[in-house]
Parts: sequence; structure tokens; C-alpha cells
Amino acid sequence: MRIPLLAPDNYAFPDPAYALARCDGLVGVSRDLDAGRLLEAYRNGVFPWFSRDGWFFGMRSGRVR
Repeated sequence: MRIPLLAPDNYAFPDPAYALARCDGLVGVSRDLDAGRLLEAYRNGVFPWFSRDGWFFGMRSGRVR
């Protein structure tokens, strides 16, 4: 299982389909939790979960526009 490290200067997230198929929904790991990353995450149905800075994608979720 290869978990992407999210770059501090790029808020893009990897394809959630990969995370669901191979990583139990874990999209990536980051060292930050700033407003820009949170907004981009929620826009894409991704959310932070307490697991050493992991970001997860769920099948059903609300999204911020």
C-alpha cells in the first residue's frame, strides 16, 4: 500500500477511487491543516481523520461549494 504525501504548496488530492480500492479510504498524508487545504478537501468529499494526519474519502459525504 503506497500512501501519497501531500505537498505543502499544492492542495490537489489524489483520485479517491484509488484510496477506496487500496487504502481503506486514506487519500494521503500531510503536515498541515490550513484553511486552503481544508476547503479543497471538503469540495472534493475528502476529510481529515485523526490518524497521524491522514485524509480520507467516504462514499457518501457533504461537499462545500
